[in-house]
Amino acid sequence: MLFGVELVRREIIRPQDFVLAVEQMFQSRPPIGELALKRGKLAMHQVFEILAIQTERPKPFGRIAVEMNYLTETDLAELLMMQADSTPKLSEILVEMGMISRERLSQARDAYYESHSPLNGSALAAPQPL
Repeated sequence: MLFGVELVRREIIRPQDFVLAVEQMFQSRPPIGELALKRGKLAMHQVFEILAIQTERPKPFGRIAVEMNYLTETDLAELLMMQADSTPKLSEILVEMGMISRERLSQARDAYYESHSPLNGSALAAPQPL
């Protein structure tokens, strides 16, 4: 996400493109309840019960599942890692949506990591121009 902000700051992509790509990324993310069902961590009636509670209390699905003792903290952590691994990367979404070419993305990424590398002592310094 920080890399995406840097792309906007350096005017490589437009702010509205960044927002659209982030929205797409979050829409593409599999719900925790779906992942819990697939992994056998929750039954369908438990998912519906949590969803019903979620309409009354604006809390994350996983947090409610833990509070109800349907999931352990470890279960939730595993599901969150699965969710993160299953979510498309922002950079790939930007390329797929035609907001940046794969080549330009690669150049920008290389420059970003080089300017933020703790090995070159510039992690706290101002980033170098892309």
